[in-house]
Amino acid sequence: MTPTELSPQPNAEREALLRTALECYLGTIQHISEFLGAVAPELASPHQEQLVKLRQRLAFQPTRETLLESQQILDRELEAVAKKAGDSREGKVENLTRISIFLAQVDDAFLIRRHGCADQLRHLTREIEAAEMLESPARAREKLNSQLSQLRTFVETVQQDSTKVFSRLQNQMEEYRTNLTTPEVGSSDPVTGLPNLREFARQIASRLNTPLIFCLLVFDVGKPQLQGAFDQEMEHAILKQVGDGLVSQVRARDLVCRWEAGKFLVILEAGLAEATARARQIALWLSGHYRAEVDGREVIAELRAAVGVTQRHPDDGLHALVRRAESSLPDR
Repeated sequence: MTPTELSPQPNAEREALLRTALECYLGTIQHISEFLGAVAPELASPHQEQLVKLRQRLAFQPTRETLLESQQILDRELEAVAKKAGDSREGKVENLTRISIFLAQVDDAFLIRRHGCADQLRHLTREIEAAEMLESPARAREKLNSQLSQLRTFVETVQQDSTKVFSRLQNQMEEYRTNLTTPEVGSSDPVTGLPNLREFARQIASRLNTPLIFCLLVFDVGKPQLQGAFDQEMEHAILKQVGDGLVSQVRARDLVCRWEAGKFLVILEAGLAEATARARQIALWLSGHYRAEVDGREVIAELRAAVGVTQRHPDDGLHALVRRAESSLPDR
């Protein structure tokens, strides 16, 4: 018998089974990625990218080592998503609790104000009735005019106070709605590593509760027009460079955060004139060519930064401040 006849022959059926099992495993990873994107798109994006890379690697190199490594990666990514979901749920519960407390405080304030208004009106009514009992018509007319003037002042004061209360209520509710709907969990943007919108809301709230003079800057670098299989990764790499550049151009006590797409928010502790001049300098500095390299592929993109600036007002809420800053952006 020849050595060829003694060597084991390839088991075609076993190889077919292993290939089928691998395809099922790859399909499961794909289904997990799609499921995460469907149920929690705001949480799953970076983890979906990891799962796509994992699937591509397994399809290209399905060895024992890569299979064992894939199990660890899959467990790690799913645990990370579960933790983010838990943190997000706890944050929503905390915000709902704060809203309930705030509404109770508003209700108490309106109750106290209502009783105060009733007492004041009763006092004015008694004064007017007393004026009508005066024997001298001239004296009664003088007294009535005085009381009517007080009544007019009282009504104007109530109107002004009510406007302030409702304005404060609206601002507070907008801030709470931002906290409830902000997609990021934690305090960092997954793409740039900068503070995210949730952290920005906390930082703005702490500053709005003080007489601190500051300005809000909105930088918009647009969306890089990239081609190729790694568009999103390259775009993220460029956005990270933009974010790092912004941080290098402001002081430690200022704050840079990523808002959305190619927009960044900067809290600059300065007056309007100084902030406007500095913002224009930074926008000019940010504009230019950016180079990114991902998995051995390189791309160059040209960006043009636009900037909007506004100074905080005493009665500002988060949304009013951001809307005003964004509206000052030039048309692109």
